[in-house]
Amino acid sequence: MLKSFAFVLMAVSCLATAPAHAAGGDSGSGSGGGGNEEAGEIKQSRTLLKNGNYAKAEGLLRKALAADADNADAWNLLGYATRMQGDNPEAEEYYGKALALNREHVGALQYLGMLYVQTGRIDEAKKLLARIDDACFFTCEEYTDLKRAIETGNTDKSPNW
Repeated sequence: MLKSFAFVLMAVSCLATAPAHAAGGDSGSGSGGGGNEEAGEIKQSRTLLKNGNYAKAEGLLRKALAADADNADAWNLLGYATRMQGDNPEAEEYYGKALALNREHVGALQYLGMLYVQTGRIDEAKKLLARIDDACFFTCEEYTDLKRAIETGNTDKSPNW
């Protein structure tokens, strides 16, 4: 009993000090080798994506990836930008690159699941939902959003970056 309590206390302590991440946000999966310019490009691309400026965000993300091709967050956001411009095959490729770098990248899992819902591949979306459930310590927004999309077919929720 004491061990269980200590584990719960430790887990709560870790959660209290961990940074909050929005849907599709940072996963801590970049290579860490990028400089401030790269981080600035990704941050600026999030603002552009939130405002619906997908093409300009795409350009910034491609520039960030030219500097660090191992940045799963940038691949995920590039997938989002291209999917929002209607290029599902390219978006699927970019989500795949993010997941190849970080199998548990919940943002890429969510957005790829949304793409699957949009293209009628509900069984595949459900598999990704299960992976998100495994990756999140408690239920996370990415899980809730994809579950809702699977149930309703509506993938229009805007990200909360």
